[in-house]
Amino acid sequence: MAVNVLFNLYSFFAVYFSAMYKYEAVFPLKNLKEYRKKSGLTQAQLAEKVKVTSNYIGMLEMGRNFPATDLIERIAKALNIEMYELFVESQSPTKELEKLRHDIMIEIKKTITETVIESVREAFEENLKHCSTKSK
Repeated sequence: MAVNVLFNLYSFFAVYFSAMYKYEAVFPLKNLKEYRKKSGLTQAQLAEKVKVTSNYIGMLEMGRNFPATDLIERIAKALNIEMYELFVESQSPTKELEKLRHDIMIEIKKTITETVIESVREAFEENLKHCSTKSK
């Protein structure tokens, strides 16, 4: 019951802000296409399962329409997922590993740069000391 109330509010605000700011969609079903493909369904097959047109499924996937709560429920059930999974961005292991690799590379570059700068500074100071003792 509470989930339906929240989704009804969510739907209302999505439609309201879409109309108010003339956006195509404020809260698109971010993962609809991904989950549909993972389920091995075409747009037409999913549309048949949830009793809408394949054109409407295409519009949802592009973020051009926002479905009513009952349709969100039917879509989630047809895809065998929870309703919230259609909205939250899924993190694939590949994306997470790529981000981790990127962060590690940044840290390595930072560490190397700091080490080189410190080594050059120490060598310069040593050279400076050596030069000043020779001139005495």
